[in-house]
Amino acid sequence: MRKVVALIALVTFALCAATARANLSVGINDDAGVESASASWFFPTMRSEGLSVDTVTLRWDEGAPKTISPSDVAAVNAVVSAAQAAGVTVELDLYPLHSTALTDGTRCRAASSPLQCGDSVRIRRFAAWTAQVAQTFPAVHDFVVMNECNQPYFVNPQWTLAGTNESAEICGRALVAAYDALHAVSAQNTVWGVGLSPRGNDDPNAASNSSTSPVKFLAALGAWFRAYVAQTHRTAPLMDGLDIHPYPVPQSLPFATGYSNANDASVGNLPRLYAAFYSAFSGTPQPTIGQQTGGGLPVSVNEVGIQTSSAGLSGYHGVKLAANAAGGVFGPYATQAYQAQWYGQMLDLLACDPNVRVVNIFKLVDEPDLGGWQSGLYQFSANGTPAPKQSAQTVRSWIASTGGACRGSLHPWSPPSPKPVVTPPQPAPPAAPSGNPFTSGERGWDVSWPNCFLTLPQTGFLVVGVTGGQPFTANPCFRKEAATGVAGVYVNTGYTKRWLERTTRACANLGAAQDTPLATRRAYALGCSEASYAFTLATPVKPSMYWLDVERSNPWSVSPTLNRAVLRGMVDFLASRKPTPLIGVYSSPSWWRGITGGWQLALPEWTPTAVRGAASCAQGFSTGPVWLTQGGSSRIDVDRAC
Repeated sequence: MRKVVALIALVTFALCAATARANLSVGINDDAGVESASASWFFPTMRSEGLSVDTVTLRWDEGAPKTISPSDVAAVNAVVSAAQAAGVTVELDLYPLHSTALTDGTRCRAASSPLQCGDSVRIRRFAAWTAQVAQTFPAVHDFVVMNECNQPYFVNPQWTLAGTNESAEICGRALVAAYDALHAVSAQNTVWGVGLSPRGNDDPNAASNSSTSPVKFLAALGAWFRAYVAQTHRTAPLMDGLDIHPYPVPQSLPFATGYSNANDASVGNLPRLYAAFYSAFSGTPQPTIGQQTGGGLPVSVNEVGIQTSSAGLSGYHGVKLAANAAGGVFGPYATQAYQAQWYGQMLDLLACDPNVRVVNIFKLVDEPDLGGWQSGLYQFSANGTPAPKQSAQTVRSWIASTGGACRGSLHPWSPPSPKPVVTPPQPAPPAAPSGNPFTSGERGWDVSWPNCFLTLPQTGFLVVGVTGGQPFTANPCFRKEAATGVAGVYVNTGYTKRWLERTTRACANLGAAQDTPLATRRAYALGCSEASYAFTLATPVKPSMYWLDVERSNPWSVSPTLNRAVLRGMVDFLASRKPTPLIGVYSSPSWWRGITGGWQLALPEWTPTAVRGAASCAQGFSTGPVWLTQGGSSRIDVDRAC
């Protein structure tokens, strides 16, 4: 709904039970420039009304991606200062200035990959800008990221060439990137997403306003997030709270029933959104809404308003386009009494909803241009002293008498209990090893192709090289050496362009899906292919552990980024096998720094103590636990378990 500036609330998050909840906070969304210009009246008035939260919008210009305009900095600083003096909390709403900023106006062929749609460079720049905003205004810790992503006015295009939703992937990618950037600035920062619009036509071929309904948008966002988690192994959520804009359009909709279309949602239809969010995100790293295991995500009803008629009032100008049945701002539905009654019903309803933490009325004072919004608690006044409407008294009295508490019984929401699924007994799959398989102090050996003609020790554990000294080569005596049983295998690793021709088609597809430059995607696919080759060689033995041999004896790129991509491709391939094997790395501190730049991979480590710069059991080369050390000898390498 909103096209300029808006404002909401700092909220303390807690899991809500069906019988207890934090009191509802009531606030205002308005324009930072208006507020800073009238700060001496604006914030004392908010305080006198009992309003406690305010949201200022800042918009990112892709043409100046690292810039916050001096006028915006001055306005927000003035707002923050005046708000603090009045005991009002400020929140920042952050989203792109142009609807095509993150898409280049281009439709995807189909959203078959969670990193396919959108301009990756601009998405990273937008996230970096949100961090810059948080650093510029350190007193602010609440942020709404993105705004009405299901509307083409804010994210365009909405659809792929195939007619499926595209905006959810664009919005999801921007939200994930900004979430990480804002939390990196301060652990106190809270990220709300996504400023959900209350309605959409779900018609990719609509002549105008081709948009996505909120219920279907949440389904698309959840599907995207599941694919993103599967590909990237993300364990963090993408938002700390859901931000929605449940305007009734037309505003003559009956309050209790709201929209007749089950995919749209006004204030009286919020359970539709709760159900859609639960279905979309249940079982993912994203907490859900409601009073159930994995629930407790808070909701911000941010931006909601009922407009009043300004006919005959001085200072107003222009034409009210919504003064008809389509907009509902006409007749009895445009009176101050109707607005006051609607706001009172809304506060009573939301105060008894354990999921809602804050509600923000769109504007404290009407806009004088009738092409804008006249949903404020005060009428515009050209002399600088706005006059209160009936709704101002209603809201003030409600806050004073309730303190934001529910005046009736709570109406919590939980998903329907699933029907029990009866399945026939299935044999248990082989269990993947879950911990260090080596016994501290135990001695063992590692062998490979140079040891083909040696008689192997009959005691201690054995680690056998499956490759023949380089990737895409085979240890000719692997089966013979592994015949008596192995505690694991090791795999040679490396990077050189001449090996790229060995990339498998399956690994090339996985590499192409990475949100990285072309060379890095190819390196990832190469590592995947190296692991696939070695896995095939080792299949007869079915090893429970794979060690990646990372040392200078094999070729590597001068770019640590490419080298890390190779290793990540190998790890991801092996980690996707069933049952999942343990994965560790053999290297030394000097090799690891030179090859990967000191990558913190956090996998089990095996280190050669005879190498200069080598570590011991007490300290490895990365951030993982040291499981093995290698001593070496003239005939066969000797290893000890840590």
